[in-house]
Amino acid sequence: MKVSKSLNIYLVRHTQPLVKNAACYGRLDLPLADCYQHHLDKISDYFKELPISFIYSSPLLRCSKLAEDLGNKRDPVVKPVLSAQLKEINFGDWEGKSWSDIPQSEIECWNLNRLHYQFPRGETPYQFHLRVIKAWKKIVSDAQTDLTAEQSIVIVAHAGVIRSILSDFLSIPFELSVKLQIDMGSISLLSFQGETSTCVFVNKSNN
Repeated sequence: MKVSKSLNIYLVRHTQPLVKNAACYGRLDLPLADCYQHHLDKISDYFKELPISFIYSSPLLRCSKLAEDLGNKRDPVVKPVLSAQLKEINFGDWEGKSWSDIPQSEIECWNLNRLHYQFPRGETPYQFHLRVIKAWKKIVSDAQTDLTAEQSIVIVAHAGVIRSILSDFLSIPFELSVKLQIDMGSISLLSFQGETSTCVFVNKSNN
């Protein structure tokens, strides 16, 4: 008997990075804060009874470390697939700067054009969104190919990436997705059952 196709995709935001207060960071690679092990234990405990087929991750350390550690706790081990398209937005010259050191006029220009503002030597939010959705659609397409039973996938990524995916899934304008709260270490679940797709929950905290 053919089993109905079922696909669950868990979107996991990375834990707290080690960064100075009020710093702008996106593409900037950062080490993890001392509280990492505590949050890893909480997140891995959530997934311990769930069958995870694949783990995808941004290659930035704050994501890839979590993805690798989650995969190592599986039996058999699940090796993460790293995708540069899942990196956080590139703020260009703003990366690593304190928000107070970025000209207020530039921040206001961004606020007035949340979709097409060009970060100096970085990318636009729209360019960022396009590359994330390209990766997202490939992950879903690959997972649904020859899928005959329940399958669960974990994507470890950044707040901006998760908002991008959610905006596409929920058919809301990407520039409004900033209103979605995505906490560090949180989990969101998107489910596909045959031709039906459901946002089961968003921003579930395990801290």
